[in-house]
Amino acid sequence: MSFSQWMSRIRALAPYAMLAMQPLFAALLLLVLAGRGRRYAEHFVFSLHAHSLWLLALLMALSTHLEGPILFAVFGHGLVALRQVYGLGAWGTL
Repeated sequence: MSFSQWMSRIRALAPYAMLAMQPLFAALLLLVLAGRGRRYAEHFVFSLHAHSLWLLALLMALSTHLEGPILFAVFGHGLVALRQVYGLGAWGTL
């Protein structure tokens, strides 16, 4: 399989992989932020929000070929969202 075929396959499967990782992301948040007094469902809702934005960004990146700026915006949004939802400081967010 050539490199271009691999990249095509990865791009086709990326949205499905992100949906499959969504509950795992919520579990990871539960483990990392265990002392915050939040339940899994709350982390799951945050994870749904984050993944919906990531899927939208992936769609935009694939359709416009602007992966760099979109990746930067998604990363920035993730940092701001973690600070707002979990009340983390700058170092805790990073």
